[in-house]
Amino acid sequence: MQKIVRIVLIDDDEDLCALLKMELEAAGRFQVIVNTRSATAMAMIKKERPDLAIIDINMPHIPGVDLAVKL
Repeated sequence: MQKIVRIVLIDDDEDLCALLKMELEAAGRFQVIVNTRSATAMAMIKKERPDLAIIDINMPHIPGVDLAVKL
């Protein structure tokens, strides 16, 4: 049995998030948690404890690069 990989996807483009979530979860190996607001992303990451975080670098409020450095 394969381990389900938990992914947090942080991007302000809701359509892109929906598409990536659908495609990744269709593979059957990934659970994707989406957050479209960088201001709440850090708290969500701490709560969810994902295996991988995919972060858009051009986010309003807190740029993705700053969020990645904090992680």
